[in-house]
Amino acid sequence: MVNSDDFIQKVVGLAEGIPAIQSISKATGLSVQTLTFGTITLVLLLILFTVCPNTTLVFIAGSYPSYYTVKVLESNKTNDGKECLKFWFIFGLFLLMDPVLDFLLSWIPLFFLIKVGLMVFLFWPQAKGALKLYDIMRPTMTKYQTKLEDFLESLAKSL
Repeated sequence: MVNSDDFIQKVVGLAEGIPAIQSISKATGLSVQTLTFGTITLVLLLILFTVCPNTTLVFIAGSYPSYYTVKVLESNKTNDGKECLKFWFIFGLFLLMDPVLDFLLSWIPLFFLIKVGLMVFLFWPQAKGALKLYDIMRPTMTKYQTKLEDFLESLAKSL
């Protein structure tokens, strides 16, 4: 198994042999290690955000909430679950609306980063964005709840 320090030293050793990196390091005052791994990180982020942005967004938005949901499910507390359910409801609505929003708003510069910011706001424990958004949407949802249930019931009968 490769030691991470050995790996870092090998990569930095390779980078030190590249004259352009040496020049940039001297000009900016950044160490070769910082410059190398900063560049690698930037390239990986650009690939993630341009090649598979929706997968990246779902991964970012679903990772911590999934972990937190399992934590809640395994705890003995009974009142934690509503917070998770509210997030997953808002997240589901977002996934339903995302193609339409992309079609209408993709011309906005950095729209993808705005969506990532919104997702982070929704799941960040200190922000409680999903809870706030759910509370805003709740009156409208309860107003149309019976109509939606009737529609779903008639749909189930027709199938």
